[in-house]
Amino acid sequence: MRAKPLVYFGTPDRQMEPFLNEDELLRSLVYGVLFQGDLVIPDSLFYLSERFAYLIRGPATMPFIRSAVRNGAIIPAFRRPAECFRDNLRHIEDNRVSGILNQADELAGILDGAIRGVRLNPRIWPEQSVSVGFREMLQRCLLDESLVSQSPSLQEFFESTREMRSVVIQGTKSDPVGGIQRGALNAALGSYLRLGVGTVHNIATIGAHVGDPGLAASAQRLLKWINYCYYVNQGRMFAVDPGLSALDEMDYTFAHHLAGVSTTDCEKKVSVEGFQAPTADAILTIDPERIFDIRNSDTGADYFESVGRCQQDPDANNRHNLLDKLGKYVSRINRTYLEHGRSLMNWGYHFRAIIPSGCSRELVDAAKTVVTDTIGLVVPYVGSISLIGKVAAITFTLTPESWRQSLGPLLQIGERIDIDVEQHAARLRTHSRAPGLSVVPRPENADASFK
Repeated sequence: MRAKPLVYFGTPDRQMEPFLNEDELLRSLVYGVLFQGDLVIPDSLFYLSERFAYLIRGPATMPFIRSAVRNGAIIPAFRRPAECFRDNLRHIEDNRVSGILNQADELAGILDGAIRGVRLNPRIWPEQSVSVGFREMLQRCLLDESLVSQSPSLQEFFESTREMRSVVIQGTKSDPVGGIQRGALNAALGSYLRLGVGTVHNIATIGAHVGDPGLAASAQRLLKWINYCYYVNQGRMFAVDPGLSALDEMDYTFAHHLAGVSTTDCEKKVSVEGFQAPTADAILTIDPERIFDIRNSDTGADYFESVGRCQQDPDANNRHNLLDKLGKYVSRINRTYLEHGRSLMNWGYHFRAIIPSGCSRELVDAAKTVVTDTIGLVVPYVGSISLIGKVAAITFTLTPESWRQSLGPLLQIGERIDIDVEQHAARLRTHSRAPGLSVVPRPENADASFK
């Protein structure tokens, strides 16, 4: 079996709960497994989130998660070597990690049941402290403003939050090894906001106790980006690519800011193409082994290899090759759903791949601006995931297929869109859909609710 990209998946983190509900967590998990790569999840996240616990235990979601673990598509990152989840849970408890759920032992048992008869190959936490790199990441991404001027949205946010960011990040006491802990940052922000409720254990605390809506929104976004910095830092310490979920319009730009690259003297291009793909709920109606057969097939392997090549060198050939392989991969998933899944209302999502060239932090915003401003519409996104590489961030956005059907002709969906960005101007070029990328047509005997 050919190797797939390894992706840090921090979405089940309790600190992300205010930004996505159970359905959105499920979407991030399912689409992450299908389109990003093998998801590396820090061990404690299996036992801290009520929402993730619900998915692990749920009758509709458990089979997919168990198959993902068994197939190595979900890989735990253990703090110490262990052969099973229950042994690892003992290590977590020995470390006195707070907030472990009462049903943690049951969850470990479910996960151990998934690997019965196969060898578990967890990642092991690095010996060096995570907190030191986290401090450096915070300073580079949330205090250094040298790259922010290229994005008006980031510049405005950084200007309005300069005092808050300085007080919280620079004023937080270092831990014993000279790093910084997220809990300490939460406490510092709570003190800055004069919440009077002690440490901010959850981002939702801010919205409930800060009377100024604008200040509350800025503080919540700051904590969200602190989370992103934590995930990117820890992911790179695990030697895997960070994956981010629940991105909104401004988060797209910050995701590229996290890549830490400037657009100076770099090729400024982005390729965009839309596909129809089953919803997460629709995918769950298929026997998960059929899904993982596709994922592990040559079609799936070709797609994941093209992701890796595009991350290393996102030139025009690699961008278009990735879109070609993605189209063939999605078509196989669609056919499998039509043949083996259960019909659901509005089963499809418009799944759009946004692939920038290297050194292109602002290109996702440019792409969306050109596509939406051309027709005078801003199409809301149901969800998004972004894979942060060393030179580019490959982003996927989701909207209901019913919107695509009404807006598709205007949005040029079904065409490959190339955008050339020249300073503050952008030119849009389209390509005819390449062979093999057509959406599977509706069969004559399909259920009437198939739309």
